Amino acid sequence: MTMKPQNNAERKKAFIRFLLLYVVTTTVVVLALFFGLQVPFRENDQLQGQLNAVQKERDFNTRFTDLVKQTKLLIDTVNSAGPNTDVVDKEIADKIVEMKKILSEDSTSAKQLYTQVVLALTDAKNDKKAIRAGDKTGVLAEYERTKVDLEKKLTDYESRYRELNMYYQQCCGAK
Repeated sequence: MTMKPQNNAERKKAFIRFLLLYVVTTTVVVLALFFGLQVPFRENDQLQGQLNAVQKERDFNTRFTDLVKQTKLLIDTVNSAGPNTDVVDKEIADKIVEMKKILSEDSTSAKQLYTQVVLALTDAKNDKKAIRAGDKTGVLAEYERTKVDLEKKLTDYESRYRELNMYYQQCCGAK
């Protein structure tokens, strides 16, 4: 005769409850570990993306700054280049076109600032060209006009002085 426990059904229930609680607890621990490890990986990916964006912006700034320095140097030397001013002027124009090109390709945060820098360099290039082209005849013509105007005023003032002097002689000299 075998001995069977009298509370066999209760023992079975307790064992099933234990197994169920064990599975739930183990599942919670495994999920906590999984998500605990998953969050840092996602955060790392996000931070890596931000770092790449900052690095890309820094590379753009370096490249753009180098182009601005080169263009400024060319603008400073264009009027002293002698007969090669057209070549230097073309190099300046090429640098400005390159700056505009990289501005249109890149989505930098300070695009308006860089656009204003390009416009300022373009204005400086055009001003240097105007100085070189020299409206020298225009400046000379302006000086000539000013000279003629001043000579006319001098003649008018001299004649007015003579008239006033004659009037004074007539008025005050007769007494």
